[in-house]
Amino acid sequence: MRTPAALLLIAISATLAGCSETATAKVEVTLRSTAENDGKIVAFIPKGSAMKVSKCSHGWCQVSWNGHQGYALAKNFSVPVRANSTTETGDDDDKRDDGDGSND
Repeated sequence: MRTPAALLLIAISATLAGCSETATAKVEVTLRSTAENDGKIVAFIPKGSAMKVSKCSHGWCQVSWNGHQGYALAKNFSVPVRANSTTETGDDDDKRDDGDGSND
């Protein structure tokens, strides 16, 4: 059985597939060169910043922010739903990368 968070991530991934949406960083988001925890850090996106999000797969999304392109974990940002409400993609207790890549 899938958890509600997993189902939500699947729904958001399906919504973003093939299109570009604006998302808001719920925490400081680590933008990486690859969709992997050990990918080179491209930038840190400040909490509350708007970013463009496109294709998502396996919890990672392609992101464009302030001239930077890369990948970020979907759980760290929220994407507006067309009905003028917000869909959360993860928990607010995610913290900035502490250097070991385990909590991006």
